[in-house]
Amino acid sequence: MAAWVGPALGFLEKIPGCANFAFKRRINRELAQLVFWRDGMRVALARVAQGCATPGDIEDIRLRLRTTQDKTDGAARYLSARRDRIAATWGPAIAQQIDMIVYRKMGPGQIREALRNLVGSNVPSRDEAQATLDEIDRFTDLIAKLDSRP
Repeated sequence: MAAWVGPALGFLEKIPGCANFAFKRRINRELAQLVFWRDGMRVALARVAQGCATPGDIEDIRLRLRTTQDKTDGAARYLSARRDRIAATWGPAIAQQIDMIVYRKMGPGQIREALRNLVGSNVPSRDEAQATLDEIDRFTDLIAKLDSRP
């Protein structure tokens, strides 16, 4: 997405009448930054879990981790900083779900950390790769539950 969209939505959030719409769009945009897309690193991770990985698959995961880090960090900071407003807009249950999504993606010992450990090992474990894939699926389900609310 264009680099100007985030700042534009931030500006619109301050204009009466546009604020609620812009805020909802921004929340959805930031949640989309956290999603593991089916054609992303998930493909290479599935090959590791099946025991069919190549060095290129490990490098692909490593590269995707590195290139998505800034966007993921930015989305996590934005969502965490606006928990109160999210709770006021959609209720505390939704705010807690979003907080859990951010934690599961970014928290210590969570998905991104598991992926870093996987690519950091000399011989990636099929079981660890499958466990990470399963966690990604559970994570994706959490986001899907929020699908049309924010």
